[in-house]
Amino acid sequence: MSLAHNPKKRFTYHLIINKCLLFFMIAYLCIFAGDNLHTMAYADASVKLSWNGVTDSNLAGYKIYYHIDVSGPPYSEIADIDKSINSYEFSGIEEGHAYYFVVTTYDIEYYESEYSEEVCVAFNVLDTHAPAIYDVGSLNISTDAATITWNTDVAGSTQVEYGTTTSYGNLTTFDPILTLSHTLILTDLTPSTLYHFRVRSQDEAGNLAISGDYTFTIFTPGSIIIWDDGIVDNADSGFSVIGDWDTYSVPNSVIYGSDLRYHVAGTGINKAVWDAELINGPGTYKTMIWYLGHSHLASNAPFTVNHGGMADTVIVNQQINKGRWVSLGVYDFAGDGTENVTLTDDAAKGVVADAVKFEPCTTVLDGIVDNTDCNFSAAGDWKTAIKSPSPGFYGSEYCWTFAGFGAEKAAWTAELADGAGFYEVFVWYPIHTDYATNAPYTINHADGSDTVLVDQSINGGQWVSIGIYNFADDGAESVTLSDDADNYVIADAVRFVRR
Repeated sequence: MSLAHNPKKRFTYHLIINKCLLFFMIAYLCIFAGDNLHTMAYADASVKLSWNGVTDSNLAGYKIYYHIDVSGPPYSEIADIDKSINSYEFSGIEEGHAYYFVVTTYDIEYYESEYSEEVCVAFNVLDTHAPAIYDVGSLNISTDAATITWNTDVAGSTQVEYGTTTSYGNLTTFDPILTLSHTLILTDLTPSTLYHFRVRSQDEAGNLAISGDYTFTIFTPGSIIIWDDGIVDNADSGFSVIGDWDTYSVPNSVIYGSDLRYHVAGTGINKAVWDAELINGPGTYKTMIWYLGHSHLASNAPFTVNHGGMADTVIVNQQINKGRWVSLGVYDFAGDGTENVTLTDDAAKGVVADAVKFEPCTTVLDGIVDNTDCNFSAAGDWKTAIKSPSPGFYGSEYCWTFAGFGAEKAAWTAELADGAGFYEVFVWYPIHTDYATNAPYTINHADGSDTVLVDQSINGGQWVSIGIYNFADDGAESVTLSDDADNYVIADAVRFVRR
């Protein structure tokens, strides 16, 4: 019987694999790559195939075939090699792909055998990107200490270099706990001294990021310390409590400053109060809170903003959005010294009192309203994301919520740089295929209201037009978005362009 009519009898394999492996040895046909397949992740990597040669006088050669990312035929032929050779090196392997290989024999009459059993190799993508560091700051500066804070786009370690020159000379103890929000207290500092510092964060893959140089000055003993950043921490003089609140210090966690205050669920008798710190005097301020989110905390913590003779209560879910500024809304403050933010223990679980920020609203007429701007508001259980597997969001963060029935709403007040007239309205959201295909944006304009359903699972990371409308510029016009959709709904940015 010739090789051509029964090729598999003489060209046999004892291969039993049918899935991708990162490193393997095969009895008669084996594939290996470079020096170390397990860590290979380079665009110019190669894979070498080898097999036991067939000893038959009718054998003319071998053919090599492959298929990318999909197992099974149809395969593409990549080589026709002489019968004296029983190996082949395939170059141009790309990271993040799986390659499936088979081999055949053919005889002198060009009859070809069936495919061998399939083998596969896949290359891991090697993470070489260091974390991005942003929002580096120094706060709670005293006569011998300062608190350093910063954020990273991926979870990383916490460490600070500091000293009286840019050579630094001091390095804090390496904290290996991976987190997005970093806080570290420097102590035993010299009064009346300018310090330089830079922060360091290393991600899980070992990629190290080091910030640029920053400075702060330690106060002189006996001097008057004036806090003028609009932030009232629970350790500041502008904070007070009614009742017996516990103090917890959790170094290098997502708390603001050095500690926080906690009270178990109660009836509302126990209160925490932050006096309004208005760095620009009377005016409009976006009021935000910072807390340590945890599943054991209340999902209905009642924060009341007392402003201009009015009181607005906002229910906050302290189980989510931990370690970041969470907006309570935009309010007008009279600056009469009686205004504040108050939290009570009237909740289903314990509540946390950490810090409150009063950020003055300044009008930048660029026609863009981001979810971090004063002209944006969100009612209901919206989460904020500062890091995500969804790239392409606008600014430093975005808001999202689950699909619902219209109870959760976000709103962007129209920002019309050129006054009344016709404006094309655009929306921006991140890139992800699991977002709603029918996110309902409602445009409230001079001629009424129009609702446009936007497929947020496509066209992310860019401005998407939702139509041209006539605006009166009366301050009451807006774009709203609800959760009445078939999947996650994203509230990021809206743009108004004069037409």
